[in-house]
Amino acid sequence: MDSGGGWIRSPQNHCATTPPSRQIVNSAKDIVTAAQLQEATAGYSFVSCANENEPPYQVALYMSFRLPHDDWVRYLRDVAAGMLDRGWTQVAI
Repeated sequence: MDSGGGWIRSPQNHCATTPPSRQIVNSAKDIVTAAQLQEATAGYSFVSCANENEPPYQVALYMSFRLPHDDWVRYLRDVAAGMLDRGWTQVAI
């Protein structure tokens, strides 16, 4: 998630040899809780860290949620701040 100064990275290892689906779902739930997202939906896919098809894999998590009509920029910054408060880290892009 772009927080204006970079992307937010999970506090968990982002490139494990066999990331369990439960870890991915729990991370998505953590984002929804930390950011107090409304009407959130998510999906994920595994992406190779080595090349196109070989392990280890990292996970791409795709989320959708309702944005308020007013001041949605501040809302997205609040989402990023909530994630940072829960142990996610900001990385430069």
